[in-house]
Amino acid sequence: MRWPLRMLASALLVLASAAPMACDMPSHMLPTDLAVQARSPFPSAAWRPLAPLAAPAFAQSLLGDGLSPQDGASIALEKLTNGQDADLPPGPLVAVGDSVVWSYLVTSTGTIALASIQFVDDQDVSINCPRWDLLAGEAMECAATLPAALVGQQSDAATVYGTPEDGSPTVSASDPSHYFGVAASIALDKLSLGMDADSPPGPYVVSGEAVTWSYLVTNTGNITLTNVVVADDQGISVTCPGPTLASGEAMVCEASGTAVAGQYANLATVEGNPPAGLVPASASDPSHYYGVAASFALAKYTNGHDVDAPPGPFALVGEMVTWSYRVTNTGNITLTQIVVTDDQGVDVVCPQEVLASDEAMVCTGTDAAILGPYSNLATVTGLPPMGPVASATDRSYYRGVLVLYELDLPLILR
Repeated sequence: MRWPLRMLASALLVLASAAPMACDMPSHMLPTDLAVQARSPFPSAAWRPLAPLAAPAFAQSLLGDGLSPQDGASIALEKLTNGQDADLPPGPLVAVGDSVVWSYLVTSTGTIALASIQFVDDQDVSINCPRWDLLAGEAMECAATLPAALVGQQSDAATVYGTPEDGSPTVSASDPSHYFGVAASIALDKLSLGMDADSPPGPYVVSGEAVTWSYLVTNTGNITLTNVVVADDQGISVTCPGPTLASGEAMVCEASGTAVAGQYANLATVEGNPPAGLVPASASDPSHYYGVAASFALAKYTNGHDVDAPPGPFALVGEMVTWSYRVTNTGNITLTQIVVTDDQGVDVVCPQEVLASDEAMVCTGTDAAILGPYSNLATVTGLPPMGPVASATDRSYYRGVLVLYELDLPLILR
């Protein structure tokens, strides 16, 4: 009778693996260089020759990883995720969006060749194999790629099915695998003097006083971050309670400094490292404050004269003396509730009660001149948004005199 070529090849492979024995068969009847032709179960595959059966060590090497040939047909599967045998979670860590590569090591562990190999993977990926059948004891590696890793813990299983060429029942094997989709992220909220001041001006603070900043750092990702560091672009030293944040955990870091005059802005940045050498997570947040430097300038004029020392201009007793008070906001902040007072009880009237930075106004006051030397002190006050009242003073003089018309008449006639 004539045996099918593939059955003959399988029998020869098993015999070759056994101990040597004597055989009286004529040498011309032994297929010493038989190449078995096998067709893939997929129409697109081409006919191709298999390896010669004269080397039983080939099968032994493929079964050398703890597998022993079994009578009949059988199959084994080992699935790797990014090169790791991840039967248990979490498996390799993969950044969300990066590709995941699966390898499938398939071994025909029986004594009967498998004429058809098929896969089922619950990730519904396309699996590519170098061939779709296996001799007894033969192995091959197939591959599949997931273009973008999903977030969080992922579990998938693959099953391989082999159809024996002798018509016996289909054999199968399964293997699970896992990976963890890392979504590393971090959030930062910086407060100046307790205020979330992303936009200017921020809180007001008196120039020269202490400023405190707090930095609320939250691990908003799904993986622990280490080496968490907060830096400030103005060279401020930031202190944090620890360098590690678990997923969902938060901490408050702190810094302090001395307020400078005017608008101030600084940018804080936090960075933390996920495991497995993945790209660090980072976040930034700006903050602002305004350093208040409130001040006034006051110039007092008596009858149009800026008199800072006696005696000042002469004024006829009983006639009206006019004082002008030029008030200038020389600070960097608007001042309100501006009032000018005079220590001699002169009623001073101003056109407004508010002055912006660098703005000026002229206030006025009048009173009847009195006899002799006269001095009065003017004071201006105004309120900044915070801090002490701004103020300034200026003193002025005049001399009140009597005019004796009878003594002056002869002088006029001359």
